[in-house]
Amino acid sequence: MNASQGSSRLRIVAALAAAGACLALLYTLDGSRAAGASARAEAVACTLVPSGTLKSTLSLSQAQVARNHDGTTKVSPGSDTECGTVLWDGAPPKSQAAAIQALKSGHAAQFGIETWAPNEASPDVSKWPKDYAKLVKELKKGSADFPGLFTKAGWPSQPFRPAALGHPRTGLTFAMQKAYKGVLSAVACWWDNKKQSAICLLDEEATFRPVVKHLDQVAAVAVPKFLG
Repeated sequence: MNASQGSSRLRIVAALAAAGACLALLYTLDGSRAAGASARAEAVACTLVPSGTLKSTLSLSQAQVARNHDGTTKVSPGSDTECGTVLWDGAPPKSQAAAIQALKSGHAAQFGIETWAPNEASPDVSKWPKDYAKLVKELKKGSADFPGLFTKAGWPSQPFRPAALGHPRTGLTFAMQKAYKGVLSAVACWWDNKKQSAICLLDEEATFRPVVKHLDQVAAVAVPKFLG
């Protein structure tokens, strides 16, 4: 998958609008796997943060990887990997309604990571610099444009400055509405032009929880591990 395909699929903030529930809602909190979710073990995104770190940071006792995806092929100019983890307290919710209620009440959370990097083994890796430049442009444009568009549409959103961690970065928060009212999503991305690599993190929790703080704390582990 090249950068344009990956970013058009996720585009971080665009996915929030299109899916109405962001990356982590590709699966449910009751542990059932979403259609198309991969069980491949090699997805880089799922190697960046131990589940114990997520549980201690978000103060939730249970964690399960629900999406572990690497769609990179031998000829992909770049690699694009995704990891989605659901967290909760006690027994897992037994229905989608219960999962939503657990999320809104602070007894569950969803965390997503996506990474992009050159696929050095590909004969088309020379195409990656152009794809990478387009990816970074889309991340910057999305974080600049979407807060205003979402807020105008009645879905309050605002930009924020994630922890620098030695790299350019951008971020936004997005207040969910309708069935998910009471849930806040925080999305942040970092990139490294020398390595032509990028990483985005998403944390989704109840609005009264320190969502941005949690995202920054996990980013302090994942970003240096991936970008250096």
